[in-house]
Amino acid sequence: MGKSKAKEVAPDDDDEALEEDTSIEGKWSLEERQRVAERIEASGTPLGLPDAAFDAPSMVQDAYDAMIQKSPGVEVMMEAILQAARRMDAENWQRFQQIPLLHVHQDDSTVHSNLFAQNEPSWRPLLQRPKKRKQSCAFLHMGTAPMTPVLADFLTKLGWSGICVGPMKPPPGNEDLLQFVQLDPAEAKDQFQIDELLGETGGLVPSPPTFPLAFVNVLFNVNEDS
Repeated sequence: MGKSKAKEVAPDDDDEALEEDTSIEGKWSLEERQRVAERIEASGTPLGLPDAAFDAPSMVQDAYDAMIQKSPGVEVMMEAILQAARRMDAENWQRFQQIPLLHVHQDDSTVHSNLFAQNEPSWRPLLQRPKKRKQSCAFLHMGTAPMTPVLADFLTKLGWSGICVGPMKPPPGNEDLLQFVQLDPAEAKDQFQIDELLGETGGLVPSPPTFPLAFVNVLFNVNEDS
């Protein structure tokens, strides 16, 4: 007499819901999940941090979608942000969102040396051009905020001189190598002269005709009405 064979039962659609959720969020209470979801949504971006600089949340979303599966660093950052959104009270969460805006350019020297050089082969030879070729090289810095002292020292020590266009003078200490042109890119009254910089004559910056290195530094006050 043959052995009976148990009838196989097709998996039900609800079986997946019964599987244990091993993700970080799976260990949170319903209240914690709702709090995190509301805070992320209120930020306007999937990062939980508002795009105070360019107000372009759709671009942040596109960049996030492209990187989240490919960048371990982004995954680690998101874990930290989600934990902060879960654990912090309202006051500390608001402070947490503002911290990145209050600490810009803190690693200018490292970013403009090792980080860029590791990702762009032509970067180091470009920076070393003044000393290696023994020729005069000028950079252009334009923005609503002046260049940082760290970046100014970094470039001038490599032999660069610069022209700084903005509403405020560059930091003291390199006056002999930095030329200041007082124009505010954010002010309508200065727009004509800003446009003239791109013309054939160069406007208030007639020379050099081109710059091998240019920086744009635009900052916005998140607490200021637009």
